[in-house]
Amino acid sequence: MNWQPAIRIAGSRLLRAGLRVTHLAALSDKVFFDAGGTYSCSPKAIFQGLGEANSVWSLHRWEDCPPGARAVKWGSPAHYLELLTARVIVVNAALRPFLPIRAGQTVINTWHGGGAYKLTGGGRRLDADIVYARRESGRTALTWFLTSSRAFSEAAMSDMLVPPAKLLATGLPRNDVFFTDTAAIAAATRRKLGLGDEAIVLYAPTWRDANSHPTLSVPQLVEALETRFGKPFRCLYRGHPRAFTPRPAGAALDVTGYPDMQELLCAADVLVTDYSSSIWDFSLTGKPCFLYAPDLADYTLSPGFIRPIDDWRFPLATSNAELVAAIQAFDAAGFATAMDAHHADLGSYETGEATRAVCDIIARALHPDVAPVAVS
Repeated sequence: MNWQPAIRIAGSRLLRAGLRVTHLAALSDKVFFDAGGTYSCSPKAIFQGLGEANSVWSLHRWEDCPPGARAVKWGSPAHYLELLTARVIVVNAALRPFLPIRAGQTVINTWHGGGAYKLTGGGRRLDADIVYARRESGRTALTWFLTSSRAFSEAAMSDMLVPPAKLLATGLPRNDVFFTDTAAIAAATRRKLGLGDEAIVLYAPTWRDANSHPTLSVPQLVEALETRFGKPFRCLYRGHPRAFTPRPAGAALDVTGYPDMQELLCAADVLVTDYSSSIWDFSLTGKPCFLYAPDLADYTLSPGFIRPIDDWRFPLATSNAELVAAIQAFDAAGFATAMDAHHADLGSYETGEATRAVCDIIARALHPDVAPVAVS
């Protein structure tokens, strides 16, 4: 018998009981932001839309702290003290089950991916402690869980055990930018990266384990794009920031350390990925996106997909030769029609108003007697 899940559950309950000492301190009218130690994703969009507020960011690097906010070191004792005494908590992943969230705290989980593609957290084969963690998070450590689409809402309820009443069908705040003119953001991102006028193809695969091997040929990719679109291309590579991802074969500018994926998507003319939820974000731009999935058979088995990849409507390739052929056969009008159908298939909630909706919720939590005004 495997006792490890039971031991982890017991340890979590003991730690939770010990951390209740923080309840001796009064809640502060502040907003605690955590995007995995970076200034990015939907928490960044919410912070920027919130305007003046007492804000605390949990970060890996002090220099990433935005003007107007305080910073604590991610995962430090100060991180947990600020979190457990904040009136509002904004995160993009589930809170740990040992955190004793109390009455009067508003917890907003923006999640870190949209659409409905791959299963998360080990697929549907879960140890008892993971099931416990998800149930506890949904029951006691969650006020609102943002969702990008009807299909994702269904997955959140069935696979992540999010209570239906806590789902907020706003779309993702980080994707509001794609409903605006992104030219200035794209130009600024190019300048930061030292790029010229060449078109950009961004290769951004999702996470892989240490047994993965690089197979994408950058020279073949660039040649195919230049032939199809009639202009020079530069390849950027962004590995998954949380885990090992394969480096592509050939010259590519490594932007794995670039903190803001949305800025990279604004700058990119073409996206090549696999099962990453970045395809959802990029589909809102209308720009070409190709799926390169050489390990499709293995990934289908574990962690698996929410719905079959053939139903996603993106051009799909499992080899470099197939990717070249997909690029050569790309039809802009057909792709636009496919993306409209994809958004309809998943029941998109994206309207460009997610940030405003969340800022209104935060304003009511901080100042329940004052009419909320979100800064656009």
